[in-house]
Amino acid sequence: MTEKSFRIWTGALGLGAFVVLMIIDVATESEPIPLTELLADAVQLALIVASATGVALLTNSFQRDRLEKETLIQDLRMARAEGAAWRERAESYLSGLSVEIEQQFEDWQLTDAEREVGLLMLKGFAHGAQLGAGSGRRPSGQPQLRGRKSRSPRTAPGGPQPRAAVAKSG
Repeated sequence: MTEKSFRIWTGALGLGAFVVLMIIDVATESEPIPLTELLADAVQLALIVASATGVALLTNSFQRDRLEKETLIQDLRMARAEGAAWRERAESYLSGLSVEIEQQFEDWQLTDAEREVGLLMLKGFAHGAQLGAGSGRRPSGQPQLRGRKSRSPRTAPGGPQPRAAVAKSG
């Protein structure tokens, strides 16, 4: 049953209970009831029925929240287990990678200083790859080439020569 249909059924049940209780109250009176006393009894009875209906709605809400909490706890346990398994696999891959790097350094017969530089370079490459994967923008330390021509008469080697240079060479 959906939340909306439960609320509708609970409200209908509360209204039906109010009507039935009012009919019983009026039918069991031996004397005629003054209108003010009847209204006071109706208000009192309406408050009781509304309270009972509210308790039913709150109970349903608490039960639904408890079930959702249990589901979330189960999902969290599963995610933690998957995370732990992933970390174990990642650690085994990383330890295998470091063994392979050390083996390659031994094959190259690197000194301790060369090994250190090699490891720092690998760390720098990994860090640079992480930076480059983000925004596609260049780091501020790398100037971007602009497509503008220089205003000076000098040009790049092999490019078009200024008129004065052509006249001197010919």
